[in-house]
Order: sequence, then C-alpha cells, then structure tokens
Amino acid sequence: MTAARQTTGHALAAVPSDAFSCLRAKLVGREARVGVVGLGYVGLPFAVQSSQPGLPTLGFDLNASKVCEVNQGRSYIGDVSDSALGAALEAGFEATDDFERLSECDVVVVAVPTPPSKCGHRKAATGKRLCRARQSARRTAPARSAGVSN
Repeated sequence: MTAARQTTGHALAAVPSDAFSCLRAKLVGREARVGVVGLGYVGLPFAVQSSQPGLPTLGFDLNASKVCEVNQGRSYIGDVSDSALGAALEAGFEATDDFERLSECDVVVVAVPTPPSKCGHRKAATGKRLCRARQSARRTAPARSAGVSN
C-alpha cells in the first residue's frame, strides 16, 4: 500500500508505506536526523526544539556568519536564549552552510521566506532550488544502512 491511500498529500503518493514505517521507527528511537533549512526567526527555534527530545538536528543557512554564531552558542533570535541554544548544541544540534549535507537528513523542514512577486503571488524559487539540491544529494550519497535507501 502506498502513502497515497493513507494520506491526502500529493507529494506522498509515490512513497511506499514501508518507508513511513522505517521513518517512524527511527523517529521513535531518536535515530532520525532532522534537517532545518533556514535558521531565521522560524527555523532556529524549530531546530532548537527538535533537538531537545534527543533528535539529532542539522540546521542549514546560507549565511556563514549566522552558522558560526549558532555553533558558538550565540543566538541572534530573541525567542532563543543563548542557554537554550547551548543546550541544543550539547544535545547534538549543529549548524552548517554545506547544503550537500542534506543527504544526511531523514526529515527536512524548510523555513525560508517566500517573498511575494509583483502581483502578490508567493515565489517558490527558493523551495524549488532546495528540492533540486536535495534530489541531487540523494542521488550522489551512498545508501544508509537504516533500511531506507537513497
């Protein structure tokens, strides 16, 4: 049975249910790696919270100085204290500007701005570029031994 029969999401239509079972087992066992793309006012708090229950979390941002500050435990987001960020880092959170590392993630949350076009529609170019990068990384990454192949 495919996920299309279990959910209403279009993007999930081709994902077999055994992949969901494997992912669920990894999430429950705190073995799934969460990727958060965009470490701004939405992404950084999300990444900090996702690392607290023990999920390995990898945060991605294009801004190398943000990545450096995060990895040194200095928060530039008012809703994330330095102590909360420090606890996340101790729990295994890491920030990077190396988007090739997307292939290490089992789950990817995209928290990037989608600015409106001149006629008011949201631009999806950033999301599309991230999807292409993720697909490219999956094709070139070696298969992991957790039961889910790239």
